[in-house]
Amino acid sequence: MSNKEELIDKFKEGMQLEKSMIDSMRQTANKVENSVVKQLLNGIALDSEKHFDIYSSLIELSSGVTAVSEDEKEKINTEIKNHMATEKKMIDFVTGIVNAVENDKVKFMLKYIAADEYRHHRTLQAILDNVVIKEMISEEEWEDILYKDAVAHGAPVG
Repeated sequence: MSNKEELIDKFKEGMQLEKSMIDSMRQTANKVENSVVKQLLNGIALDSEKHFDIYSSLIELSSGVTAVSEDEKEKINTEIKNHMATEKKMIDFVTGIVNAVENDKVKFMLKYIAADEYRHHRTLQAILDNVVIKEMISEEEWEDILYKDAVAHGAPVG
């Protein structure tokens, strides 16, 4: 992008696209009776809600709002480490079940959950490393954080 305003406009456009996806996925999910498909569609809608919020934060970041106080850094550090311990338990839990299941549909759903849990764990570590510790994140680092461990870039794995 050639300037900050153009970049912010792109982020706003991204927010509009995500809002459209949220509405579309929710409408489709409401029409579906199969609970597995309904929950997967709702999961996509939730991801789009998250993306919408991230675009909003990117607007803030691009506007120069980046500082994290020392007090907040310590609170974030402690909380994220607690969440990471919980994520580890969740990963162990779901991988233990997936290895014991023979039904391919159930296995698919459990692998989907496991992929999310692994991604959550790595994202929490990346937040510690790149936001709490460094505060400023380069574009290349964001791409690495967001896509390095993405199994299917948001698509269900199977």
